[in-house]
Amino acid sequence: MSVEKEKYFINQLNSLAVIDPVECPNNCGRAYKGLRRKHSLKRHLLYECGKPPQFQCIVCLKRFTNKKINSKRLFTFPLKYLCPRNCGRSYNHRATMNRHLKYECGVPPRFKCNICGKMFAQKVNLNTHIMSVHCKIPTTSQFSNQRLLARINEFVQNDPAYCPRNCGRSYKGKWRKTNLRNHLVYECGLPCMFKLKISERLEMAALFDPAICPNQCGRQYKGKRRKSNLKVHLKYECGVPRQFRCDCCHRTFVHKAHLKGHMGLVHELMTKMLKEISKQDPVDCPNQCGRKYSGKYRKTVLTNHLRYECGKAPTFQYDMVYSEGMEFCPNMCGRSYRGRYRTKNIKRHLRYECGVQPKFQCDICLKRFTHNSDRKKHMFLLFLELRHKWLSQLNKLSINDPAICPNMCGRKYKGLRRKCHLKRHLIDECGVPKKFQCHLCLKRFAQNDTLKSHLVIVHKQIPLHRSRFYNDESTEYYLNLEKIGNREFRK
Repeated sequence: MSVEKEKYFINQLNSLAVIDPVECPNNCGRAYKGLRRKHSLKRHLLYECGKPPQFQCIVCLKRFTNKKINSKRLFTFPLKYLCPRNCGRSYNHRATMNRHLKYECGVPPRFKCNICGKMFAQKVNLNTHIMSVHCKIPTTSQFSNQRLLARINEFVQNDPAYCPRNCGRSYKGKWRKTNLRNHLVYECGLPCMFKLKISERLEMAALFDPAICPNQCGRQYKGKRRKSNLKVHLKYECGVPRQFRCDCCHRTFVHKAHLKGHMGLVHELMTKMLKEISKQDPVDCPNQCGRKYSGKYRKTVLTNHLRYECGKAPTFQYDMVYSEGMEFCPNMCGRSYRGRYRTKNIKRHLRYECGVQPKFQCDICLKRFTHNSDRKKHMFLLFLELRHKWLSQLNKLSINDPAICPNMCGRKYKGLRRKCHLKRHLIDECGVPKKFQCHLCLKRFAQNDTLKSHLVIVHKQIPLHRSRFYNDESTEYYLNLEKIGNREFRK
């Protein structure tokens, strides 16, 4: 089966799965789509539908319906201050945990909004609620600094915010207080504290000293280049006829840039038509040498052909420019070499390249190469292509020919390593007692990898490799995560 047929088959299965979903038989409203809809429904009936969460976190005692979420939470759960009342909250600092116990955990909200009557657990949340929802400043009982509150009320009542020194400046918008403060600190009644650059000074001066047209046409220019712009205006625009004309439609323009844009936008189709006509009407050589030329510059190319090529000896000679440390090929092929190994490179060139047929041939496709290294690279790339095709064919065959357990336990394996997996299954799993045992809870496992993950997730211990120099049984070969956390807290 080709790759396109496999994709078409999978797309058809997906479309059928969307049309035919699997619904929960307990009428809880859940439905599943896709190729794994039956598997998802089975997991839903076992762990979710009408059943309490079965998996509990060891650290925060929170329950989950999925075991994978619990295992991920153990690895990502940072070592914090946990609430002693087992509400599930954790904090980085002891002060925040004490505030949680005082105002939040099992305590009704104390702070009430005077406008809408909504209750809050902390005073900060009440203040932000009043300023963001009701757009008002809290009362003086909720703020410790009364002077600051009076100043803020004065600025908010005046919208826009005027300068208190009566200089005439006023500010509006969201940042009016910040702008007014900067004005009072840096501008109002104070000398200039920051020096401007020369370019900024020129721009400031140009705003108050524009360049006006002497012909009194009403045009004026500002900025650093105002004099240059006025000069261009007097040369091409003011009382002067248009100097640039289009050769196709005879339209006139003031500037040359406008003419170029007109030629590119309007007459682009015309240039394409001229190219097509020149291809259909080529120019042949009058000496009947067989050469013909097409395109826009076909006449110019034909004159150069008659002057230098047709029936004439070559007039230009290649002059070898010798420099220090350079050697040329003695057969006058034009190749030159430099560097420390130039003599060796010339010998290799004369032996394998200059006037010699390629000596090295590929064993697979019979292609010839001048150097053996090129042949090796070619064969390596060709081998990779053949290997990729071979592996894809093996994958297709392994899907139709799985490795089934001979003990009839129902297990079967697919893929390129299906025989290896079947061998491991027969040695460690199928009808064999579990070999690996946990030294803490005495639970047994079929494989060593599952034992290691059990130690990390359940007992929070990381197994270490045994050293060949220390074989004493009293030595601990496990790293306890709880001890590490206690050390960090002590620090």
